[in-house]
Amino acid sequence: MHGPVTHVLGYPVQRWAWGITGIEGSGYKAGFALAAIINVPLVVWAADIFWRAVDIPSVRFAKWLESKLIV
Repeated sequence: MHGPVTHVLGYPVQRWAWGITGIEGSGYKAGFALAAIINVPLVVWAADIFWRAVDIPSVRFAKWLESKLIV
């Protein structure tokens, strides 16, 4: 999930963070850290939603299908 979240939300958050800290000297690193504090929880949250909404039902369906097709 890090790719889609980074492209949709991460880059705008990064630009916002650098708007606050600046990009010169240590401001660059501070902006990166500020954005990471926001982006990492967003990635974990999106991964949890994907796991619950897509992964678990997919595994459940695959197990059901296997039980129907196995001899």
